[in-house]
Amino acid sequence: MNTVSFPKLGIGPFNFYPYFNLFGIRIYWYGVIIALGIALCFLFAYKNAKKFGILPEKMTDVVLIGIIGGILFARVYYVIFQWQLFSGHLLSVFNLRTGG
Repeated sequence: MNTVSFPKLGIGPFNFYPYFNLFGIRIYWYGVIIALGIALCFLFAYKNAKKFGILPEKMTDVVLIGIIGGILFARVYYVIFQWQLFSGHLLSVFNLRTGG
């Protein structure tokens, strides 16, 4: 359990768990926030595609490719700079739940 407080604002302390369980899988709050940010980005891009002179269908393609590329290259970056964790277990590179 973690505690968060904002003493200069007179708010808190709040106790919370950094994750919740869904069907036996730990779902971390930072993942939920990232997913929400991606969803809001997608909605903004789709809604404003015509304003930028792009077909909404093409904007969907760009956003989906960007999400996949972002996840892939974030993991590559993490593996490169944390190579000592993966050098003995090369298959663990594909386990996205270990970070990156």
